[in-house]
Amino acid sequence: MSIIALLGKFNPLFLIQIGWRPGIGDPTFMGWLTVFTYLLASITCWLRSRTAISDDVQRERRFWQSLAVVLLLLGINKQLNFLSFFTSLSRTLAWQQEWWQRATQRTDAADRDRRSSDSRLNRR
Repeated sequence: MSIIALLGKFNPLFLIQIGWRPGIGDPTFMGWLTVFTYLLASITCWLRSRTAISDDVQRERRFWQSLAVVLLLLGINKQLNFLSFFTSLSRTLAWQQEWWQRATQRTDAADRDRRSSDSRLNRR
């Protein structure tokens, strides 16, 4: 099942299943100050894109606008903690589709092979 399919079947129990709750991630003064700083930097970059002065104006505008969007998304992520959502979602997908178990089996097999070759080298 893909991420799109999981999100398409969205229901509140899905959030419980992956272990993530929407909410303010960092309600402290420093958390809000960080978000405000991201927002201020984003606005500054957007305004800077409007006053591009280089020879390649379009390229400079795209750079500043892209940076503004990235900073805005970082500010939103800071408070809503979407990184933990995607981590939980990925972990749930890995378990449901048995990626985790296959990766663990490969790691275990590689460890056995390594120990076996180490023991053969130590006998010589």
